[in-house]
Amino acid sequence: MKKKILFVLNQMGAGGIAKSLNNLLYYLEKYKDDYEIDLFLLRKDGCYMNDIPNYVNVIEAKGVLKLFGASQKDTKKFGKWQTFKRFCVAGFSKVFTNYLPLKYGAKQNTLKQEYDCAISFAHTQGNRCMAAGSVEFVLWGVKAKKKFCILHSDVVKEKLLSKSNIKKFKQFNKLLSVSKSCSLQVAKICPELAPLCDYLYNTQRNDIIIKKSGEFKVGFEKAFNLLMVSRLEKEKAHLRFLPIIKTLHNEGFDFNLNIVGNGSLKNQIETYLNENNMTTYVKLYGEQKNPYPYFKAADLFVLVSYYEAAPMVYNESMLLGTPIFTSNIISSQEMIQNYGFICENNEKAIYEMLKHVLSNKELIKEKKKLLENYNYNNYKIIEKLLNSF
Repeated sequence: MKKKILFVLNQMGAGGIAKSLNNLLYYLEKYKDDYEIDLFLLRKDGCYMNDIPNYVNVIEAKGVLKLFGASQKDTKKFGKWQTFKRFCVAGFSKVFTNYLPLKYGAKQNTLKQEYDCAISFAHTQGNRCMAAGSVEFVLWGVKAKKKFCILHSDVVKEKLLSKSNIKKFKQFNKLLSVSKSCSLQVAKICPELAPLCDYLYNTQRNDIIIKKSGEFKVGFEKAFNLLMVSRLEKEKAHLRFLPIIKTLHNEGFDFNLNIVGNGSLKNQIETYLNENNMTTYVKLYGEQKNPYPYFKAADLFVLVSYYEAAPMVYNESMLLGTPIFTSNIISSQEMIQNYGFICENNEKAIYEMLKHVLSNKELIKEKKKLLENYNYNNYKIIEKLLNSF
């Protein structure tokens, strides 16, 4: 008899969480004779909708719960009435918490099917915001022998271990962080959650990444090329990195910095580059549907975020043979091992380490040689998940 598994997520929009879920569903297809997979979405929307495998049964929420399935910006495309209703629910949640609308929404959508395991594929942000719903629906709207929650961020740095969140987390059978380091940190900071803590790495489509990396050639200049691929947001630390790049360039180092991505800091970054005459060696490429040829063309991938959980770009870059230069976030040692360069998470350390690497480029060649044997074993991750049901 097939085991019945339910995944729950707000929507399949752009971002690492939806991408990770689609990757996981792809690999689970191999086991479809043994497992029946349902996917409950608060709203059937997002760029990854068309990538959901055909064997997956997709269920969409109705009523108030659907309002939690899209951002305020996204809701506008569904009409004025939907926008107004979301505005009212968001206002109520800010004043009185989102407990009542989520509880009512879960009751509206309670599933008759009983599952062997129900998995909230995202954690909740807090009890006064609209970035919620998947955790609450698994807890209040689903009958299941086991209930898991995936923690996709550094919940300590993002201050998500509030009393209300801990109360919800304690109702799960497992809290699966996306790296071992993140899981150990949660257990240490919050001992009452320790018995529930485990980890499950993100899966990735190795075949797609390699195929897409060859779809076109990137016209990088012949100089040494650094690459950043991320949203242009504060936590990604572009604005602390650019002065370091300026200093190193002024000291005579010959390189280009190539930035792929878009976000709220785009105008600020452009202004900084123009005011400091940096546009000749720092290039902005905007958001790219296929960033993989940029990884393949770069000499060194750079991530200097203030904090992250387990960046999928680490594995993508290493799979394509490009070493990593990174600030020390919680999972960097665990994920990168000997395939890159890790420095302390401050401006002085970033400057000194990058200067050392640029002065000794043979070190990068050594890392590239090591990466020739790099392998990302997705099925090992899948087997761990299936063995936990």
